[in-house]
Amino acid sequence: MLILLVEDEPEMSRLIARSVGATGFIADRVSSIAEAEAALTIGDHALVLLDRRLPDGDGLALLPSVRTASPDIPVIVLTALDDVRDDATRRGLLRDVHRIRMLVEQVLLSAQLGESNVPLDETIELVEHVRGVVAACAPLAIRGGHAIEFEASVAAVTVLGNARAIAGAVTNLIDNALHAAPAAGLVTVAVCAGAVVEIRDQGPGVAPADRDQVFEPFWRKDERGPGTGLGLAIVRDIARLHGGTASVDETPGGGATFRLHLPAVSIAGPGVSPSRHVHAM
Repeated sequence: MLILLVEDEPEMSRLIARSVGATGFIADRVSSIAEAEAALTIGDHALVLLDRRLPDGDGLALLPSVRTASPDIPVIVLTALDDVRDDATRRGLLRDVHRIRMLVEQVLLSAQLGESNVPLDETIELVEHVRGVVAACAPLAIRGGHAIEFEASVAAVTVLGNARAIAGAVTNLIDNALHAAPAAGLVTVAVCAGAVVEIRDQGPGVAPADRDQVFEPFWRKDERGPGTGLGLAIVRDIARLHGGTASVDETPGGGATFRLHLPAVSIAGPGVSPSRHVHAM
């Protein structure tokens, strides 16, 4: 698939192109609005990664041309980093690139699911599947100074769907929790009876008035904060495509608890022992 990458900072452009290329996507790299407009008339792009700070203006000025090329092309707006020379900023940049790659994968996967291009009939044992996602996310959590733990109140629960999509949704919820968690904070991921995945953080939580809006595309409480405002919308779309739901509530003691509800095919019988595993600094 071809991705239009509109970014004038050479190092950022190379990093993003290399990152998305590792997942099988091809980056059509341009550095200005004019070049992007020309590229849109030639290529068949599945996604646009758009920097706002471009030599010939605000990148958002490209949006009408994107919509003319195809009303359905997803657009991810990038936040520029002015200085990538110091180590701390470089680490932040690499984390941002990791999140961009994750988001690119999920946006395209969500589009494929909506077009029925991806099978939804895989048999997935949710406990082991989510345990593997937590293990994969643990290094990112630890590098950020957080701890992440996995719990399961059932030995096994089976769902039908797309394993890659479910893993993507859980990864997105974990990434969201790590953003919200305070320094040295704990993120808990749990698989509960009824094929419910819970992700609990100790952050500021989500106000009751905002709990429906957080799943809307591009919604952010603070426009200055990190992220694109797409991650939770993709989680909701993936949940719906599996016949499930996504919701958020308050974590007892403070924080947010996000839940991914999936239709269960079977649940382990009574008498099994729950499990718990902690990844910490």
